[in-house]
This record gives sequence, structure tokens and C-alpha cells, in this order.
Amino acid sequence: MPRAPHDPLAQARHALSRCAPLDAAEQHRALRCISYLGLQDAAGQALKERGLYGWEGLQVGQLIRDFQTQDGRTLAHAGALAFYLRGPDGQPWGLKVRNLGTSQALQDCGLERYVYRIGRHGSPAWCSPRYGTGEAVLIVEGELNGAAASRALSRAGARVDVQGLAGANGTPFLEGLSGKPVYVYADPDAPGAACADRVAGIARAAGAAEVRVLSPLTDGDFCDLAGKLDVHAFGALLNSRMEGAELWQPSITGKTALPVKNADRHAKNDYWQTGSEGSGWGASASGWGASESNWSDPLRGGW
Repeated sequence: MPRAPHDPLAQARHALSRCAPLDAAEQHRALRCISYLGLQDAAGQALKERGLYGWEGLQVGQLIRDFQTQDGRTLAHAGALAFYLRGPDGQPWGLKVRNLGTSQALQDCGLERYVYRIGRHGSPAWCSPRYGTGEAVLIVEGELNGAAASRALSRAGARVDVQGLAGANGTPFLEGLSGKPVYVYADPDAPGAACADRVAGIARAAGAAEVRVLSPLTDGDFCDLAGKLDVHAFGALLNSRMEGAELWQPSITGKTALPVKNADRHAKNDYWQTGSEGSGWGASASGWGASESNWSDPLRGGW
């Protein structure tokens, strides 16, 4: 029996069908889960180091209490970073929690790096403020990487819409891609290369004017750079990377389409925000939350 033709748009729409904005009751429930995140808190300090604390484009808080399943299994501890995932319409499509600690410490405790506090909403991408008004689109692996890029590009005066994917298996929203140049960046590893190739194919199928892939960073991600460079220098670097990005061509031989030349090296051993994340299913029966234990790699990434 012949294999059905690959249809990137159909696959993207299938993944996106699992996503939906939080309704009024879920938004109220989310507000009751979190409290103000201050600079005296570990997560607040980490955000400040990367220029994201207090930025109006990223709505954050911290968990008020431990997040547990109905059978008592802990998914996240009180004080963990919580951030809203805004969709292309500006509405909240999810509330995601980032557990603190090193990858090894989380593994020893049986915790995933990320969980969704409100379940049964798939794994939507994070969209930048005023999404849809930009002249181009940048799609990045990692929601917080997307936030770091959006802040830097906006400070640099670039009119670029940004989507931060829910990890290497995340799916971008299709809104805002048609007729615009689309740039893609993913981590310089095998899952990231596959992500860049897949997302580039989705963007082309969605009608992007052109699709280009940024050359990789070898020892860090956008959040790492946001912590090392001031926002203007980081914005200038991103602009330069986008100007020099190679035109994407679909992979035919099975080799990656991710360019590997001109990579910048950084002395960071633990990434601030990455992760191989998938469909986002694994919700508890109540729909109260979702764990990524079935499909994420706890050793891929860090802050």
C-alpha cells in the first residue's frame, strides 16, 4: 500500500487542534495558582539576569503551593516559575511551570523541567506582544527563548513577530506566516535540526514569502545570550543573524537542512531554556494539569 504523501500543514493543524485558549473559569483558576514573583525569589533573580524580569511582554508569577496529581505525585514545587502562553490573538492559551534546579537534581527528584498547570490545552507556542503587526516572523525553539528574542528585537527597533515553540517537537501557529519572510532557529543538536527542518516546511506550506534558517549557537541558547549581552547588543546580534540566514531548502537525502557554519561558541554548559517537548498530552483525569513525563527529555536543557 503506497505511503500517504507528507502534508506538513495537515500535521500542524492536527497538533494545533489540541490547543485552545483558556476559558474564563480556567483563567480564574490559573490566577489562584500563582502569586507575585519578586527579585527576592530565585526564579525572579534568574529572569532578571536574562533581562526578562519586569518585561511587559512576558506575564509571570510563581506557584503558591506544590502542584500534585490526585494520587499525590508532585509535579512542581511552590515557588516554581509560572508563565502564561499568549497566542496569536493575545489571549492566554496556557500556563506553563518551570521547575527550578539542575537537570540532574530534577531527575533525582523525579520531576520534569516543565509541566502545564492547566491541562488539556496541548502545547501552544508563546507569541510576542502585538503578534501579527511585524514585517517578518522568527520562530524559535523554546518559549522563553522566544521571549528573550522578542524583547531584544523590539528594543533594536525591528518589527518582527516571534513565536517560541514548546520544545523541539512544538508546532507553530499558522497565523501570520503567509506572505512574510519567516526565520527559524533551533538548538544545534539532532532534535533541533529536525525541528528546524520540520518547522521550515510548515512555514513554506503556510505561504511564507521565504524561509531562512539562522546559523546555530553551539554552547547556549537565546536566554544564555540575553544573560551575557545587554539588550541592544543581543538585538544587534539577532538582526545580524537574520540578515545572514541561509535560504531553507527541503531535506531530500535525509541529512539535516540546518546550517552548521559560522557557529558561535559560548562557555555555558547548561542551557537556560530548551527541551524536547511534544504534544502536551498526559493530563490528569480532572484536566487540572499535564505532565511532560511521557515525552520530554529531562536531560536536554537547563535554565
